[in-house]
Amino acid sequence: MFFAGIRIALRSLRRNVLRTFLTILGILIGVASVVFVTTLVDGARAAISNELRSVGPNVMFIFPQSTMAAGTRKRLARLNEEDARAIAREATSISKVATAIYSRSLVVFRDNNVSTTTVGVNLAYFDVHSWTIGEGTLWTEKEEAVGARVCVLGTTTRENLFGSGEAVGQTIRVGRYPYLVVGVLGSKGSSFGNDNDDQILTPIAGARARLARGAPGYVSGISVLATSTDTVDRAIEQVTGILRQRHKIAPNAESDFDVRSMRDLQRLEEAIYAILTALLVTIAGISLLVGGIGVMNIMLVSVAERTREIGIRMAIGARARDVQTQFLVEAVVLALLGGVAGILSGTLLAETVGIFLQWKMHPSAVVVVISVSVSGLIGIGFGYLPARRAAALDPMTALRYE
Repeated sequence: MFFAGIRIALRSLRRNVLRTFLTILGILIGVASVVFVTTLVDGARAAISNELRSVGPNVMFIFPQSTMAAGTRKRLARLNEEDARAIAREATSISKVATAIYSRSLVVFRDNNVSTTTVGVNLAYFDVHSWTIGEGTLWTEKEEAVGARVCVLGTTTRENLFGSGEAVGQTIRVGRYPYLVVGVLGSKGSSFGNDNDDQILTPIAGARARLARGAPGYVSGISVLATSTDTVDRAIEQVTGILRQRHKIAPNAESDFDVRSMRDLQRLEEAIYAILTALLVTIAGISLLVGGIGVMNIMLVSVAERTREIGIRMAIGARARDVQTQFLVEAVVLALLGGVAGILSGTLLAETVGIFLQWKMHPSAVVVVISVSVSGLIGIGFGYLPARRAAALDPMTALRYE
């Protein structure tokens, strides 16, 4: 009886293809939205998690920030080399402290020129940020101390300047100053929309004096490496206490700096995605509800159109339960068609977006199973009333229906 009901249902749906399509459209859109949103969120979470892991779970960043005083926002505070040295000296949960100063420079080699980010750093920066050397070597501690005109290139900058030619040992012009290329970084690719390989790293003292033109000792930011992932919270407390003491900040006053760890970014990421998923799934649920109402309305119309058919079936021996099952099966088939079409549409859309974003975008088996199940439940829930109405028809009245 069940498979016979499916055959009858498909035959009935084929009789009016346009109406069938419009009926399943609401469910198609709802299921496609659920599949696309969940797949997009999973892909984004995986991509960002990989980027966060590439930085390291026990890395922390210290940035200056403006503070409020007497109801007005004060200018941005400054961090300096002495702050970094104090952290390295006094924070027992910190293993390495890196300083950096950022600027934008025009870099020239022969006929090639590029505008790129120039970062003045100390040698600890490479360990804190897990940078490796692909070609050549790093500068020496002596060169760092005197701010020598030496640099290490990112792979993108290297390709833009030298193509397939040799880079190590060449002299380039950064701004107005000649710099010797001593090494090329290993590639890290892009993260958060930025090309990590499009930059030049050089000793911070020379970058501060020649390229960024900052005040003596000034740094754009400080990054530190905790001794382990278990000591990150303790390291944050130590860094906060040291800098508040150095900056002479009152106990209840707002800090003029901010300390962020990868753990904070991961928590923020999870919170954002949870809110986004809940919002979009709610919208998709409303679309499914509308689709379900559409199924119910069409099935009610179908019952009205086929009243005489129902009367004939009952007259030749069909029971009310058989009629109810037939119409219920039709509603479920209608909903499942919408669900399957929605899964295919959502998957195609997600994989198309994934190609542009370079993310792995494949719907999970759990999402597919839930989508099919929800579609079936919609067919049962919204098809029950029309099926019950068809089963309750009086055979004699139905036979006289015109």
